[in-house]
Amino acid sequence: MNDLPLMRNWLFTIAILWLATVSGWSQGYQIDVELRDTVLSEIYLGYHYADKQYILDTAKHIGDGHYQFTGAEERKPGVYLLVFPPNNLYLEVLLDEGEQKIKFSTETSDLSTQIDVKTKGQTRAFYEYIAFLRKQKKKAAELSATQNNSQDSLAKAQAVAAQKNLDDEVSAYQEKLLEDYEGSMLDLVISSGLQVQMPEFAGLSGNQKRQAQYRYYKEHYWDHVDLSDDRLIRTPFIQSKVDAYMSNLTPQVPDSIAASLDYLFSRMDPDGDLYRHYMVKYVNEYSASKVVGMDAVFVHLAENYYRTGKAHWTPEENLSKILKRSSTLQPILLGKTAPDFTFVQPGDSTHTLYEVESPYTILIFWDPDCGVCKKAMPEAVAFGKKYRDYGVQIVGICTKRKKDVEDCWSDIAEKGLDNWIVGYDPRGLYKPLYDVTATPMIYVLDEDKVILSKRIAASQLEEVMDIFLDESPNDMQR
Repeated sequence: MNDLPLMRNWLFTIAILWLATVSGWSQGYQIDVELRDTVLSEIYLGYHYADKQYILDTAKHIGDGHYQFTGAEERKPGVYLLVFPPNNLYLEVLLDEGEQKIKFSTETSDLSTQIDVKTKGQTRAFYEYIAFLRKQKKKAAELSATQNNSQDSLAKAQAVAAQKNLDDEVSAYQEKLLEDYEGSMLDLVISSGLQVQMPEFAGLSGNQKRQAQYRYYKEHYWDHVDLSDDRLIRTPFIQSKVDAYMSNLTPQVPDSIAASLDYLFSRMDPDGDLYRHYMVKYVNEYSASKVVGMDAVFVHLAENYYRTGKAHWTPEENLSKILKRSSTLQPILLGKTAPDFTFVQPGDSTHTLYEVESPYTILIFWDPDCGVCKKAMPEAVAFGKKYRDYGVQIVGICTKRKKDVEDCWSDIAEKGLDNWIVGYDPRGLYKPLYDVTATPMIYVLDEDKVILSKRIAASQLEEVMDIFLDESPNDMQR
């Protein structure tokens, strides 16, 4: 299936066609299109799927500007696309269960305003709604100009009152359509665009009022959207609504993100396409996240959904990989106590990580032959010297094997690692314990060896440590 680079402004500037119900028509779908102003060799039928669009079918020109899409089986309900090459101009068509027959004509010069719907019923009602919205939008623009530019206070007050009347007219129109077409795709489309009506929150002001507004808005964000309705996955607006909820209304910390995802999944059909799409999307997104600590979201999804059988569609091989990855990451999430391990220092003395007593421990896994390490080590050395008097101890674990370990010790003095605790793990147990798949790998631990940060660059050490220290070298400089 081919991705279409299509524009996404569909509320006022593009039309959505509703398939009229005509008694006596057979099963399947049929879309008849007439282009009055041009002849194209072919046009395409596509569909939305979350944030993507895909080509589904092709209709050849059959004479006199006519084209027909037809099939013996109905398409899954959703928002479909009639695409007109070569510029990928398009119309969006609503297909619903039992209502997949439509006939119309239009002109490519202005697809949305030149449509002549041949079928009766909801198609015409919807286009009347679109035309009504355009008319109201034009009036609203004129009233807004009066409010912003007029010096006449009476004229401004009249414009404000007129604007309220416009809003009331739109609300009344929408309510009538929702009542007449309850449960339809038209209902789904209109309902999903309704705004949350915010209370006044009398008696609150400033930050308290803003906090109350935020909580109320988030709590009621999905009031008009039935997330158990699987038709949503084939609409152009579901992705933007989910994105806004997850990015704008959810604090970007793992616990809050996990809670918001739990809420979304609790409202979706666990056997539906919508549930499956977003479960796969977010488990993949957070398994590969470069943001420190976000692997906790992946672990949450893996343990609470994949391990419990709630992602039942997952092939056994993929499931095994997800659960294995989760098991690796779970002990080394932020806030967990770092796992202990034994390392050998130059001179063959043996120690454990937990023997290192320091308010803060910077655990660095490095390879003297690693190109990135060669750049990072001088930064880490400079950091260690600057922060040593502030209770920061660096533990450098060389990742060389025993037979090559002399490469680790040969230039300790030259590289300035004298103040580090250096060693290597002859059994290599650190690799699975700390998920060391590349070097350098850095962990920041507190005095109890609780993981404060991890997988950061050496250049970020000062910035990170300043967060945890009450007073730092940078504070003194300021």
